[in-house]
Amino acid sequence: MLIFKQMNKFYILFISIVLFNSMLLSHNNGEFCCEPRQGIVGPTGATGQGGPTGGDGQIGPTGPTGSTGATGATGATGATGVDGVDGVIGATGPTGPTGPTGPTGATGATGATGATGAALPLIFSAGSMRQGSSTTFHPAIFFGAPSNYYVFSWPLLPASNQIPVTLAFKMPPTYSGTPISVEIAFATTYEFLGTGVGNKVNFQLSYENLPSGSFSSAPSTTTSGNITVANATATTLGYYTTTIAVFPIPPSANDLIFLSVTRIAPTSGTEFNSSVSIISMTINF
Repeated sequence: MLIFKQMNKFYILFISIVLFNSMLLSHNNGEFCCEPRQGIVGPTGATGQGGPTGGDGQIGPTGPTGSTGATGATGATGATGVDGVDGVIGATGPTGPTGPTGPTGATGATGATGATGAALPLIFSAGSMRQGSSTTFHPAIFFGAPSNYYVFSWPLLPASNQIPVTLAFKMPPTYSGTPISVEIAFATTYEFLGTGVGNKVNFQLSYENLPSGSFSSAPSTTTSGNITVANATATTLGYYTTTIAVFPIPPSANDLIFLSVTRIAPTSGTEFNSSVSIISMTINF
């Protein structure tokens, strides 16, 4: 306010001087006064106080971008983030070549013993048998023309004229008590009594087992039942077999077994009135 008042006084003084000079000039033109003369310029007045600061001007355009500064030092590594979800498994690649064979491993333990197989039968030919006290085989049975087949055997005559054929052997040590049967192989021939009469043969089989360290006793007996046979000729041989079960109570392994075969009369029909020849005995178990 004070500054404004000072400026007002100065302004009034300045106007007064101007008006005074104007009046002098006016009178001079009217020849009112003598010729005007310029007065001495007074000293410059004191500088007035500055006015208030004007408002900010508009922001000028952005200058060009400066060159990139040097890269700063790498900062510390941050903590590892949470694992992402597993992606889809890709297709299996081709199989690589087979590697070298490794060393052979240790031998494994022996497996359990398998079941025992079926026992083979015991087969005895006429050479293993005896007939009474004789050590001579029945004469060779022959057939065909000329005589080209020979079979050694023991003869059994009809029931009225008997000498039994016997066999002794030891049961195998592997025998386990299975049922036993005896298969008798025999033949009809054209010998001794000539042409046979009748066609029935019936065998009686006696059997006994003798454990080691014991003594024999009365044997058990069984029969074959009636067997139908046919008469043979001078150039033929009739071959037959019959199987007889023995030892309802099985013997033990290593027992000594006795067998004795004879002929008895058939239970029906007419007995074959000629010899039959025992060729072999097979022990099945």
